[in-house]
Amino acid sequence: MHIWNPAAAAAVVRASALRPCVFGSRLYYRDATSLTEITGTTQPDGTVQFAVTRAQVTAVKSNAAYLFITTRHVLHPGAPDLRWGWRYQVAQGNRRLRATDSDGTLLNLDAQGYLRSPLEPFDEQVEIGRETIAFT
Repeated sequence: MHIWNPAAAAAVVRASALRPCVFGSRLYYRDATSLTEITGTTQPDGTVQFAVTRAQVTAVKSNAAYLFITTRHVLHPGAPDLRWGWRYQVAQGNRRLRATDSDGTLLNLDAQGYLRSPLEPFDEQVEIGRETIAFT
């Protein structure tokens, strides 16, 4: 679980692949009674961007709900090697937020403010990434 500390305002979650592949991502909002997919928009650079409403941010901050993100990586014939990975960030306006792990340790973000997964080998033609996102 990665924990982010947004203000009580709308936020944006962005996800992208670290290696050439056919990439897809989904963001879900889960509360006590429902599971809702937040529709993402694919940007020209392949990044998938999700808009999280102020009400959703507030519910996640109060521990009444949580977000989780999934990614799908399909091996691309032109890939330089057989590894896959992804990165994501949470932002509000022009401010990229910092993340901690569950014990409060600050996590390292790349120069663009993304949290990166480790590169993994493709064991199959399709690999899935998943992460739970919490707010404090």
